[in-house]
Amino acid sequence: MARHSSSDEYSFAEFLTLIEEHRHDLVQLTRAKLHAMDPKPMTVHFPHVAGAEYANPTPDFAQTMELDEAYLDRTIRFVLRGITSGGEFATDQAEFLVATGRDFRKFGVGSQHYEALESALVEAVGEYMGVTKKLSDTINLGCSLLAYGALEDEEVDVPATSAAQVLEVLHPCDAIAVIRAQMDPPLPYWSGQHVEVRTPHTPQLWRALSPAIPFNEDGLVEFHVRAVGPFSRAIVEGSQPGEQWVVANPYGDLQISGEKPVVMVAGSTGLAPVRAILLDLIQSEERPPMVQLFFGAQNPDELYEWKGLVGFEDAFDWLDLYLVVQEDAPAPEDFEAYTARGLVGDVAAERGSWRDAEVLITGGPEMKRHTVEAFLRAGANREQLRFDVPN
Repeated sequence: MARHSSSDEYSFAEFLTLIEEHRHDLVQLTRAKLHAMDPKPMTVHFPHVAGAEYANPTPDFAQTMELDEAYLDRTIRFVLRGITSGGEFATDQAEFLVATGRDFRKFGVGSQHYEALESALVEAVGEYMGVTKKLSDTINLGCSLLAYGALEDEEVDVPATSAAQVLEVLHPCDAIAVIRAQMDPPLPYWSGQHVEVRTPHTPQLWRALSPAIPFNEDGLVEFHVRAVGPFSRAIVEGSQPGEQWVVANPYGDLQISGEKPVVMVAGSTGLAPVRAILLDLIQSEERPPMVQLFFGAQNPDELYEWKGLVGFEDAFDWLDLYLVVQEDAPAPEDFEAYTARGLVGDVAAERGSWRDAEVLITGGPEMKRHTVEAFLRAGANREQLRFDVPN
């Protein structure tokens, strides 16, 4: 492709504008140059169905990495708009690049690959419109931030991916599945975090799920999934013992300080991350803070973990449990009466002892929005409210 103009004709800001305008062409040219270099990905795991004779395929980025064009477009525009006049990155963009470098390890992209990306980008931009030293330095900085994100995990031996063999699939109700699996190698995470998961039912999709138990050295992990969209519905309807999932990239900072009372507000399978935190408290050698757990669902049948939670409440005097349903429906025969009817956020804001407490909110996007609004209307400070990020 011919160079459009001499690099001397453009200011740095004009260069960035041109790059944004021609980003689609530059992406294709960069890909072509990377392909010619033929870098090989790190070894990563792939999902497969139960009973399949399987070996990881020969490493190839065509198999490990499929990036949605819309995602690439959004990413490039976001990063370009954070480049300062001095050729550096604003804080949000710099943090994003570091996080992306960490995230892309699941595709087999390690810190060692970003030197090739830098060369391909410099060549592509230079071939298309010319490149100045300042622009070259900015590309170097961006790739260095990506590499740093990958290197942080590499230096502490965090696996890029983990193969999780499904051991057990339970269906406490039609809409929900509890998946128990064992990760090899064990992938460390904190209670309250999410991990990214890829399954044989939708093998090209990565989605965030919250472990419902704390990390353990045996690699045992449990996920709670409610059938909502194609990804979750495929898991609920199709998961079987013996299939292999892929787990990667723990992230999130939903935690408690241990110094204040806690109000947990969980909608449906949003119970998973706070259940893991609750189990951490149960296993702690120190006395936990007072905890109020409001667990809500659409109907009694979907309060799938009620028996275990009632057992916890009976066993520990620091835990108070409130079961909340949105609508009346036939309940399991041995179901104990729920605490309240309505939206769990409204009930928690009305009945919870939250004024001097940390409030954890977990569930679907609409549930979280409504619950935050309910607490703010009731007089809570936004700084009290903590919630998981995905969806």
